[in-house]
Amino acid sequence: MKRISTLAAIAALFFVACQSSPNFETCGNQPVCAPPTDANAPADLQKLRESVAGKWKLVRIVTLDTVRKTTAAYTSLDRSVCIGYEGSVQYFREARQLSCALCYQLKQGADKFEIQADHATDNKFCKESFQSGEIQCVGDSLVMINRDSFVVKRAVYRRMDEKGNFKAN
Repeated sequence: MKRISTLAAIAALFFVACQSSPNFETCGNQPVCAPPTDANAPADLQKLRESVAGKWKLVRIVTLDTVRKTTAAYTSLDRSVCIGYEGSVQYFREARQLSCALCYQLKQGADKFEIQADHATDNKFCKESFQSGEIQCVGDSLVMINRDSFVVKRAVYRRMDEKGNFKAN
């Protein structure tokens, strides 16, 4: 009798595991946000939503002044971001101190994907640190490109683990 109940419990566990949807990244203590894409959004946009969900550590920011033809690179900033599957963003600085909590939407343009952050109640630091713009996710790298007048800002992030270290490939 014990064997039958044990086998039934194992079978039920496998059935539930196979039926459940994937466990996508959430950020914990995140703001309540609307889903970042429509339910009937194209498959490419849904795949991007799954790809960007996670914890990311800033590798570098490169700015290009298109008028003066100058560039600047910043590589020693201690910044990270958690992008939740459900539409939330948490931006951290210096030893994971929460600086910004906001919502985002994903949009598909003619030839690019864009992330649009809701900065309705955020401060100037948040608006400058996590900007709306083009977004690409390739493997363990996340690239966000923002064009502000004649300055192009490119922020590159890499996936990180719970301890704040880069994840091994």
